[in-house]
Amino acid sequence: MVTRVRRSVVLAAGLLALLSGCTESKAPPASSVPLAQLPTEYAAALCAAADACLGPLVPVFLPGGDCETPYEGRIANAVLPLFEAAIARGTLGYDPALMPACLDAIAAGGCDTLAGGLLPAACDAAVAGTVAVGGACDLDAECRDDAACVQDAVCPGTCTARGGPGRSCTRTEECQRGFVCDSTTCTAPPTDGQACQGPSAPDCRVGLICVGGSASRQGTCHTQAGVFTAVEGAACDLQAGPWCQAGLSCVVDSIPAPGSPVLLCARPVASGAACKGGIPDQCPGDEYCTARLAMGMIDGTCAPLPVGGEPCATRVAGPVCAAGHTCISSLCRPLQPNGGACGDAAECYGGVCTSGVCVAPTLCVP
Repeated sequence: MVTRVRRSVVLAAGLLALLSGCTESKAPPASSVPLAQLPTEYAAALCAAADACLGPLVPVFLPGGDCETPYEGRIANAVLPLFEAAIARGTLGYDPALMPACLDAIAAGGCDTLAGGLLPAACDAAVAGTVAVGGACDLDAECRDDAACVQDAVCPGTCTARGGPGRSCTRTEECQRGFVCDSTTCTAPPTDGQACQGPSAPDCRVGLICVGGSASRQGTCHTQAGVFTAVEGAACDLQAGPWCQAGLSCVVDSIPAPGSPVLLCARPVASGAACKGGIPDQCPGDEYCTARLAMGMIDGTCAPLPVGGEPCATRVAGPVCAAGHTCISSLCRPLQPNGGACGDAAECYGGVCTSGVCVAPTLCVP
C-alpha cells in the first residue's frame, strides 16, 4: 500500500508538538545551503524560533536536553527524500543561494514560525513549487500561490487554496496564516484572556498558556509574562498558576497530608546532586531526578538519562531517554536513520519501519 505523505518543509515544527526548544543553537550560514546541508541548518533555525517563542516552557518538554538532534534526524530521513523526489520530477525548485534568507526569517519568526506551520515569505523563492491550484501534488511545498496539498482519501492530492475561518480542514497547513485546524474547521486560536481547551474551545495560540484548562475543563489563555511570576521559595501551581519564573522549578517540597503536596519554586541543582521531583526537572538537561512522585518519593538524585536497552526514566512530564533515543514499551531504544534495523516505526527518524528496516516515506504517485 502506498503511504500518502502530506508533509511540507515546515512539518518538523509540529512533529515535536511545538514544545521543543534549544538551549544553544547554531546560526544559519551566510552564503548558501546545499540541499544535503538543509537538515542541519533548518533544525538550528527551528530551534532558535522555538527557544524565542516558548522561553521557560522549553525545559519542560525538551527531550534529552537536545533540540537539534531530533529535528535534524526527522528532516534528513523523512523530508529530504521527499524533496529530492519532487525536485527530480520537476514539481519543486530549490535555490541554495536563497535559503540563508529563508532560514534567517524562520529563526527570527519565533511564535509566528511555529503558529500554523507555514513558511515565511522569504522562503517563497528558495523553495518554489511549480504545481498550480487544481494540479496533482504529494507535498505542500509543490504547490504554487501559497496553496496546500489536500488529500481526501485519494492519491495524489490536489493543490488547493488555503482556507479562512470556517473552512473545512484536516490539518493546520490547509488554513490561511494565523488560523489553525481545530479538528475539522479553520479557526483563529484564542489569544490572551480568551477561553481555551475544554469540550469546545481550541488551544491557545502558540506561545500562550492555557491556565486551568484540560480536555474536560475550560481554561483561559495567558501570556508567559502573566504566568511565570513566582519567585524562589514562593508557592507555585501548575494547574491554576502561578508558575515559577524562568530558570526555576516547581517542585514537591513536602507532603504534610495525603493528597496535599506543598509546591514551591526552587533553583536547579548540579550534576549528581540531590533533587526533588517537579517541573521542569531540577537536574541538568542530560540528567533526570530519580524521585518517584507517583510512589510518594519526593526526593531523588540527578542521574544520567538512560540509553539503549535501559528502562525509560520517569519525569513528571512523562517518560524520557537520552538524546537520540525514544521510549518504547518502557525501554529506551536508539533512533535509527533510514536503513537502520527497527521493530517499531517509533524507532525510525523517518517514522516508517518496513520488514524490520527504517525506510523513507513513500511518495504518493499517480
